[in-house]
Amino acid sequence: MWLKPMSVFIWMLAVVSSFNVDTANIEQGPFLGLAYNPVNASAQHNIHVMATINQEDYAGKLDKHKGWIPGNITAATSKLLNETQNMPEGLRAIRALNLYSNESIDLRDNILPPDANCSGKWPDTLTFNGVWWEHGSAQVAALHNLALSAFKNAGGEVDIWAVDDEQAGTMHSWWIAKGPDDMCGRAKWTAIQNDSRFPKLLQLLQGLGFGSPNMSSPYWLHEYMTCCGEDLNLRHNRAWNAAANQYFYHWINIGQVQPVLSLFPNVLFSEYDASFDSAKYCVPDSGGFPGCNVTTPPSSSTPSGNGMAIPGSIQSPAIYLDMQQGFSQWVEKTQNVKSYPLTAFNAAKWGVNKLRSIVLSTPNTTSENGRKYSVAAYISYKSYKSSLANNSDYYQEMLIHTALAGSTRFLMWNTHAVLDDNPVVSRTLDELNNIVTPAQRIWQDQELLGWDLGYMMTHVLVSNTSTHGGSGMKCFWRFSPDLTGEATKTPQSFVTSKPSDSFVSISIPNPDGTNVNITISKCRVVLSASNVSRNGMWIVQSIDVLRDASVKQLLVWIPIHTEGTCFGNHPQQYTCEGHSCVLQSHCKTHKLSYCLHTQSDVTSFLDNFLYSRPNKLA
Repeated sequence: MWLKPMSVFIWMLAVVSSFNVDTANIEQGPFLGLAYNPVNASAQHNIHVMATINQEDYAGKLDKHKGWIPGNITAATSKLLNETQNMPEGLRAIRALNLYSNESIDLRDNILPPDANCSGKWPDTLTFNGVWWEHGSAQVAALHNLALSAFKNAGGEVDIWAVDDEQAGTMHSWWIAKGPDDMCGRAKWTAIQNDSRFPKLLQLLQGLGFGSPNMSSPYWLHEYMTCCGEDLNLRHNRAWNAAANQYFYHWINIGQVQPVLSLFPNVLFSEYDASFDSAKYCVPDSGGFPGCNVTTPPSSSTPSGNGMAIPGSIQSPAIYLDMQQGFSQWVEKTQNVKSYPLTAFNAAKWGVNKLRSIVLSTPNTTSENGRKYSVAAYISYKSYKSSLANNSDYYQEMLIHTALAGSTRFLMWNTHAVLDDNPVVSRTLDELNNIVTPAQRIWQDQELLGWDLGYMMTHVLVSNTSTHGGSGMKCFWRFSPDLTGEATKTPQSFVTSKPSDSFVSISIPNPDGTNVNITISKCRVVLSASNVSRNGMWIVQSIDVLRDASVKQLLVWIPIHTEGTCFGNHPQQYTCEGHSCVLQSHCKTHKLSYCLHTQSDVTSFLDNFLYSRPNKLA
């Protein structure tokens, strides 16, 4: 249950400039876009086009994606060199599009018997590889080694490898069978059930909350997976699709991640819509399907054997703002919200919460090449017809809030972009870089926004700022109220304080007639000259940290969002003395065992408890 705070006061005392914050938690440099297709000249300073290989011609669905590597390796090498040689260092990006049909259709991996009742027409194909793509992934790995070895030997360099592969769906329950009467689907489920590798898969499924089906029937898996209509929220469907993702990412790791990293060990690797998604912070996809695990399985039961959940080090959630009725129903049924209509604001809030949920779910571990996990959201072009914000400034608000929450790079699906689609992204990135100066951004975890809140607020800390009030540390807030049906209102309409005040007070009405009142101290509203969106405003706040000379006591106030009776922006106070710190917030007190005898101890405390994920693209 999400409860609304009636009054919130945010007072931030700031870190003294002598503190040396660990650079692992600091990101420097501008916000940027990495696009599929060329962009307007006016947008080329902050949107870079990724290199790719022309796909082979195709005819028909089965041959649609033969892979991005053409038969002529010399031509492929020359094309990659031409497209990457003028890219900025650190942003030499290559994208691979749907290479993995080469993996999923390898005939040596077929498990479907020849007498299967399948028409041969898509999707009732005469071959089906289940979740086991050993030969296909090995073939793809060999292609990578061949093509990229030639590219490297010719002097090629790559910093970012982005995969847009959406073939995981061929493993998912909704694709395998359309219902209990689907005889081709029954043959597929039965082939999986009878495979000698199924016991390990079943162990993974049970670890993901699959349940306890009756296995007495020769078709028990088909009957269990098609028993209950189209409800993908059921535990067995969620468990199956989570397991399918584990296998899909495993084959990507074998076919692409490993061969690419063997040649370019420092590359940052991304796969479309791959991200951590824990049950605690679960935000469903735009259709209302919660892809998060019901439970966490033992690492030994995962296909990799080490619990790897995503390939590479960049998490890339797809935030296309194409929210559907199924998501509204999920909010209304599970979040105690009376109504969550399909509006541009609500779609933007879904996108922001999706990004925040991934940041909150990210483990404090490293990927295959020792990189800490980062976030680069996939975004659609603004005029995308399925987006609820294709004619709204909440598209720009989504970009701003997700950037402040940790997505310093955006992977841009702009294949069908028209008119102002690319420039509006560029102008939004410009505004971010002009307001939130590309100095040292320090990230903090931010809890999910309440689904019934009529506003969005996101912040980021920036140290050593030279604009908006001089040096020191600043907190940059973005406030975006729900202006649906409020044609005459602006974000400034909700400000109740005077420009001469040393604080900003905001009052936002709730649907029940009450108000949420927010006061932020030591701050001022900043109006952007570019004005990319009328639906949000900037608030810049000065911050300090106080400690005594002996460094045995530390007092820090930061804004937090908490759930239930603590939901809202409440001050969080750490009082530290000797070997312990006590956290006192609006509703709870935690004792933390932490030694603070030296300045390095203080710095370490700040790093571990105040400056948090995500870790940025390096």
